[in-house]
Amino acid sequence: MGILLAATLDASGVRAEAPAHQALHVEHLAQPAGEEPAEIVLLRVPAEGFRVRVVMAERPSLARDVAGAGILAVLNGGYFDSAGKALGLVVSDGVRIAPTARRGWGTFVIRAGRGSVHPAASTPRAVDQGIQAGPRLVVGGRAATLRSPARARRSFVGIDRSGRIVLGCAQAAITLQALADILARPASSGGADLPDALNLDGGPSTQLLVRGAGEAPELFVPGVPVPTFVVVSPSGP
Repeated sequence: MGILLAATLDASGVRAEAPAHQALHVEHLAQPAGEEPAEIVLLRVPAEGFRVRVVMAERPSLARDVAGAGILAVLNGGYFDSAGKALGLVVSDGVRIAPTARRGWGTFVIRAGRGSVHPAASTPRAVDQGIQAGPRLVVGGRAATLRSPARARRSFVGIDRSGRIVLGCAQAAITLQALADILARPASSGGADLPDALNLDGGPSTQLLVRGAGEAPELFVPGVPVPTFVVVSPSGP
């Protein structure tokens, strides 16, 4: 499998390149100079050739624990309680494992291979994969207004303008507003240009693993054990 190089401009204007599996786009984004620092990694997953699933581990686990044979990428999922029980909707391969919770959150779902983000109260009933978290970061191409001053590492899932599912994380602690702003910002200004994005569990839960292709190194952002994950694998030969 070949290596694709995806590049963006960092805060100093230097092109930063990252290796990924063929047709998987890994990007490193940074806020422009003078804004809140950010180290954001995101993975764009085309609908053709890849499968994105929500999985629940038998017990809280690390990304490396669920990255078995054939798994190309793993991102942590939604919130959970002190007993490791998922809080909010979890659907894996059409099976509803946990019910929808707080109406103020949002959901990321996949139907017939296409991902979408919804208000929790408007989540489609019949989906193949689904996970609930929040808040919604980008809605209809606009960054949400998020007033929390808390800074933490962040994980997120979204959809880009080509319909690709986007998985990513902020490796350095930032506010939700700073993350929303860079995810909504046009690519020409160094942003991700996502029309929709949903915040997942963050802080110590944030973790992202992307297997390198060929001789490329593995990308790994470590975290603590969590119960749910979003994983990427090849869809077939």
